[in-house]
This record gives sequence, C-alpha cells and structure tokens, in this order.
Amino acid sequence: MATVKIVFRKNSPLKNGRYPLAIRVTHLNNSAVHIRIKGMSISNPKEWNYELSRFTKTKKDYKEYNKTLTEIEDKADNLLSKLQSKNEFSIRKFRTLYLGEKTTEYVFKSFQRQIDSLKQLKKYGTAESYTASMNALMKFMTNEQLTFTDIDFRFLLSFEHHLRIKGNSDNTISYKIRPLRALHYKFCNETDIPQTNAYKRFKVGRLNTVTSKRSLNKHELKQFTEYKPRNESEKIAKDIFMFSFLTRGMNIADISKLRSTNIIGESIVYKRSKTGTTFTITISDSIREILNEYSPTGYIFPIMKPYHKNTKYSIRLFTKFVNNNLKRIADELKIPKITTYYARHSYSSLARKNGFSVEMISEALGHQNFSTTKAYLESFANEQIDSMTTAIFHSIFTS
Repeated sequence: MATVKIVFRKNSPLKNGRYPLAIRVTHLNNSAVHIRIKGMSISNPKEWNYELSRFTKTKKDYKEYNKTLTEIEDKADNLLSKLQSKNEFSIRKFRTLYLGEKTTEYVFKSFQRQIDSLKQLKKYGTAESYTASMNALMKFMTNEQLTFTDIDFRFLLSFEHHLRIKGNSDNTISYKIRPLRALHYKFCNETDIPQTNAYKRFKVGRLNTVTSKRSLNKHELKQFTEYKPRNESEKIAKDIFMFSFLTRGMNIADISKLRSTNIIGESIVYKRSKTGTTFTITISDSIREILNEYSPTGYIFPIMKPYHKNTKYSIRLFTKFVNNNLKRIADELKIPKITTYYARHSYSSLARKNGFSVEMISEALGHQNFSTTKAYLESFANEQIDSMTTAIFHSIFTS
C-alpha cells in the first residue's frame, strides 16, 4: 500500500536555517522518498500542524499557503489513485510523473540490469538472447548514452542493414531485435508513455522464417566420416556428430545425460527427454569405437560441467562448442554448414533413400505423429531397426 503525505523535514535544514516542506512517498517496506516542494519552508516547528499537514496561524499568510498545499496534495493523491488503479505504482514512476520530468533511460544500462536479473532467476537462455542483442547493438551504436527515445523506425532499419552487412540471416536479425523491443515496451509501460509504433512499422515478424531442415548427402557424409580431425576440439565435435548419427539421431540433451549406467550389456538404454520414450540401441563396432575414447564412469561425454549449476546452460555451451567446430570441419571439406541437428536429419534422409518405410523410420527416431498408422502395424523389433542403422552406415561407403 502506497501513501503520500506533506511533511516538513526537520532533519534536513536548508543553508539559511529554515526547514523545507516535501511530499513523503512510502510504499510497502521500501525506504520513503521525499519530493521537495519548492518555495515552501518554515522557520520554526510551531508554524506546522503535524496531524493536518498544514501551517498554523503563527505562519504569516498561512491561509494562502495552506490553499496551495491543498492543491499540491490533491495532485499527489490523484496521481497515486491513478497508478494504483492500473496496478502500475512504483515510487520511481510516481516521482517522474509528479515532477513532469522527461523520461530518460539509457538502453545499455537497461540491458545490463535485465541480464543480471535473468541470471539471478537462473534464466540463462533468455539472458543469453538479451546479451546477444546488446552486443550486436553495441557494435552498431558505440554511444553509451543511447536512450530509448533515440530508437525509431529509421534507427531499426539502419540496425537491420548493419546486421545484414555482417552476414546475419533473417532469423538471427529477429533474434537480436526482439529483446530490444521487449525492453523498449517495458520502458514505455514503466514511465506511462504510449508504446512506440516503430516496431509495428518495422514489422519484426516478417523476419521470422521457417528454417529448412538439411541433411548431408551420402558423398558429404563419407567425406565427413573419413575426415582426420586437426585438434582435440574437432575430434570431440566429430565424435558427437557420428555418435548421434549412429544412435538414430540422438540429440545433444540426451547424449549429455548418458552415464555408464545406461550401458547395459551390449546395448545403450535411455529415455528420450523430449517424449519420455525408452530406447534400446545395440552398441555396434562403430559406436563402441567412439565410447572407448571417453570416460567409462560418470557422464560418458564431457558435456556436463560441475561448476555449472544449470544443466541447460552446460548443454547450450557444449552445443555451441560442437557447432563451431563442425563449421570449421565443413569449411575444410568445402561442404555446406553442419550443425548437431544434421546428424538426426541425415539419418532419416538416408534411411528413406535406402528404401526403409516412413513408419519404420518414425519408430527409429521416436516420432509420435504416426499414431494412426501404428494402430495397424506392430512395433518394429529393435533388431530390425539396428539392422536398418547398419545398412544406412554401410551405404555411405558404397557407390
């Protein structure tokens, strides 16, 4: 509950020895804020009635002064009621609106506060998107005094042009502008000013395009399989990609959680995080060759970091590490860009080209969008799916 009251500040005398009057604003357990009433002061506490918050008769021209105080009090009360009715009250906002100050907020400081807050809430993924947006904006506009009022339609067009010159795709540009838009709207709401229409004119949504899923063809996959890594980082990236491919497109989240306990006999048994489906994959010679390169205890692959308290953060960092090295390998082989997801899509694409049914591929990948078809078909045995995986891998090396 917020309150406003006119008080005289007996502990903050002016240089002339008089005591200033102020509007005291309190809200919940926050420290009270005092907004000085210019031109109003008392020379002696006897001139002030504490209960009524008005001058006493000992003050010369007290009636005129009290009339002015009533007007000031009415203005403060009306503003308080307006903000509370909208559930938008904050001491900062009250002070800004009461004084009629020009609202100024430095963009980069606002970004940093938001990033710090997100990290405290352990929302590392969102914090990362705000960081990417801030860094891109800093490279475009080095002025640290950039304010939200500086950002208009022309500014956004120039920012987009800058990002395109840097080689950013539509989706990446959208990714870097959306956090800026969110902060800008937040600023407008907090300062009770109309939301800017710059982003509506700019049409951020036009930048969101459906990313086409791409797979490596047989020739490209053969090149990749035979590639000799130049360093340990490339070796890990190649191993992760091939392990994913050989385990029917197992994603990074599931690979990261694999422990030695998931290896039962000659099989890997795990539950897919996305669907909860349990998979049993026979450990082929190619899979065994990769497993032998890594720790037999604890987590199998070096993804989870004990100093990262957030699992998703560890996975995100590792995925970025792998994708960066896959890109280097692709550049060396002079083939299109590769990411971890290509392993899964390459598996399904080659399976189809090798004549395996869509239903069987769906079973192998753990898809759940063939329920009607499966009602007429029995589940394929693991042996059949393992044979399909072997056939796909061997087909890479046959003309």
